[in-house]
Parts: sequence; C-alpha cells; structure tokens
Amino acid sequence: FFGVLSEKIGRKKAIMIAAFLALPVLPLWAFASGSIMIGVGAFLMQFMVQGAWGVIPSWLTELVPANARAVLPGFVYQLGNLIASVNA
Repeated sequence: FFGVLSEKIGRKKAIMIAAFLALPVLPLWAFASGSIMIGVGAFLMQFMVQGAWGVIPSWLTELVPANARAVLPGFVYQLGNLIASVNA
C-alpha cells in the first residue's frame, strides 16, 4: 500500500505518513489487555512500520548517483552486516 502511495505522492511523504500513523496505534499495541486487541495492535503496528521501512530502500537508491546505483546499495547492506556481526 505504502509503496503504491509513494509512487503517487513521493517517497518522503509516504514514509512520514506511515510513521505518523504508527503513533495512534502505539497504545493499542503496547497497552491492550486482551489477546485479540494485542493481535490487532501488532498487525497495525507492523503494517505501519513495514510501510515506512519498505519504502526507504527505493528512496535511498534514488539519492545515489546513477553510475553507483548498482554497487552502493549492496555495499551498504554488507557494511551493515559487518558492523552488526559483533552482536553475535
């Protein structure tokens, strides 16, 4: 949903909308008392989080100069894996 929306209104706006829509869902996800409401809150929270973070790779790729687009995203991904490898 947010991917299609980002094509129409822009990547940054779609990311911001998804992030702001996560704020009203936060109490439902964090403080719900019943298991059904926790499930609904978790689903909605994941929908908003994935909506924001799902668009970010496209947005970052568009920021990279055209001659480095094939190399830079993969390099940054592997660099992140290298940095996170000390956590294990």
